[in-house]
Amino acid sequence: MKRFAWPITIYLLMILSLIFVWQESTNVLRPFITLTFISLCPGMAFIRLIKIDHWYIELMLAITLSIAIGQLVSMLVLYFGIWSVHANMLLLAIITFWGASLQIKQLLFSPQPNL
Repeated sequence: MKRFAWPITIYLLMILSLIFVWQESTNVLRPFITLTFISLCPGMAFIRLIKIDHWYIELMLAITLSIAIGQLVSMLVLYFGIWSVHANMLLLAIITFWGASLQIKQLLFSPQPNL
């Protein structure tokens, strides 16, 4: 079950962020959860596929990739003229969902070493 901790965390933060943004909530947790989702989850959804040995390198790369994905999504939304917080969060959530789903697929169908 420990193997599925990151995909479950990513899905949970994604769902909570979408709820907070779509309801335009004034909850105290909204900035913390939304910022954590935007700055960590999109990158972590894809970096975990590489299976890096050190957690601090994985975290640094995930934050960097999340910033890059966020910038690309913002540019796409701006260029297509549909600029809104809702569209931005929805595209980030779709990309993150895709990456976390690939993680789960990799965990379920990759051979596990016998210990």
